[in-house]
Amino acid sequence: MKIKAVSSKLLFIVLIAVAAIGTGRHFLFLDWKTIVMVLTGGLSTLLMGFTFEEMGRALKHAYAEPGQWLEMRRSAHFWEAAGRNFFILGVFWSQVSFVRFLNTPSKGLVSFADAVSFGFLPVFYGVLLAVICFIPSFLIHKKMSRLSREGTVEEGLKESRRSMAFRAEYVAGYVVFVGLILWK
Repeated sequence: MKIKAVSSKLLFIVLIAVAAIGTGRHFLFLDWKTIVMVLTGGLSTLLMGFTFEEMGRALKHAYAEPGQWLEMRRSAHFWEAAGRNFFILGVFWSQVSFVRFLNTPSKGLVSFADAVSFGFLPVFYGVLLAVICFIPSFLIHKKMSRLSREGTVEEGLKESRRSMAFRAEYVAGYVVFVGLILWK
């Protein structure tokens, strides 16, 4: 039964890919500069709020062993922030693309349609990356429901205040983000 379900899904994906390649416009959804902008922007905003240790712990909690309840809560917060940041940056880069198009001389309806379709690509990439980031958050919340609440809210506040001290990761995040804005 399981093999039949997997093979039917795989066949559906192959048929969609063949249809996209058959149209000759399958590279319309691939804009590497936009992918890099949304991905790098999202990672830089994560550097502004989380340390490398917290990022590694969030990866470990999502796909490996569970930790303490407060650590798991912080890891779930990381993945939720990542999803939210990718979506917001997708919308931001979309607006930047629209403004850039409005500042260029019009070349007709075809150029307008291409500009609008490429203007929505950052939102598409942002939503795609956001969904990818929300999956580990759901997995962590599922693991958290099985754990007992260890620690208190005060301990969590002390930990968050300690993690908000000045760190090189935060500065690097701001520098990368400002560089992206200037590069675009």
